[in-house]
Amino acid sequence: MKLRIIEECWGINRRTGERSTNQTDEKLVNAVAETVIEMPIGRRKFHVDDVSEDRITVTVVYENNPASNKTYEIIKGDSVLYKPMSRDGGYKYTLSNEE
Repeated sequence: MKLRIIEECWGINRRTGERSTNQTDEKLVNAVAETVIEMPIGRRKFHVDDVSEDRITVTVVYENNPASNKTYEIIKGDSVLYKPMSRDGGYKYTLSNEE
């Protein structure tokens, strides 16, 4: 199995209300437990905690605030959107479990 992470930068123009989204990075890695994937532009780290026949468990790690870590189970062929809270822009991540 492989884990694909797509990082997108999004924002809202305060004057016009127009929204924009640009892909800033994409990584495709073999899903192996204990792997750490860094996304340097958006400054996020994703830890692959567990891999089974049909799912990958991934944790988004906050180094300065471990209580905010988020864990996702991604079923084979499915994807999950991780979008940290922000009101006017930031980064969002699509995590996909692929064969």
